[in-house]
Amino acid sequence: HLSDDGMVFLKMPECGNSFRQGDLGLCVHEHISYFTPDSLDALLLRSGLKRVAEDNYLGALQIVARKADFAQDVSCASTVDLLAHFHTQSQANINFLQAFAKQHRGERAAFVGASAGLANALHLSNVAADLDLEIFDGDALKVGRYLPGIDGPILLTGDERLERHKWIFVAPINFFDDIVDGVRARSKLSDASIFPIFSATR
Repeated sequence: HLSDDGMVFLKMPECGNSFRQGDLGLCVHEHISYFTPDSLDALLLRSGLKRVAEDNYLGALQIVARKADFAQDVSCASTVDLLAHFHTQSQANINFLQAFAKQHRGERAAFVGASAGLANALHLSNVAADLDLEIFDGDALKVGRYLPGIDGPILLTGDERLERHKWIFVAPINFFDDIVDGVRARSKLSDASIFPIFSATR
């Protein structure tokens, strides 16, 4: 349906980083299809389109495409390897949480980023059985609500109760640095006390 001089603008999550980090929030994202830059390019070329511009940021793919001279039958083999890595890395993240909880049984830990990804990680690791944990989020609309399987209500990250925890775990991968900067600015915790939940570099 695209005219010869027309353009297509597409915006969607860039899932490659989430796959590499083993981000369990990706599994419940509200999209039917999941793309990396390579797999999106392959889809465009098979559809007779080609990428002519991009402006990607914070986990988003934003591209402009035009008609190509002809459709190309291309594959994206790297996606299969990426999915296998996702499986391995997501299990490594769960193993890390379980080992940490057993080593620090009874200690206070804050989990920041009340999301489906965090809910999945907490459920699969069952760390609530060992840690004295509370959930925090920067979105005031989530305050007072609950994550499945966690007894306490979600608290605002500005709440002073965040500072009483010995350990802080951060769920969002795209905003990890911003969240850590905010926590560091108002608490005495060292960087060694703040962990990403989803990480391929642990």
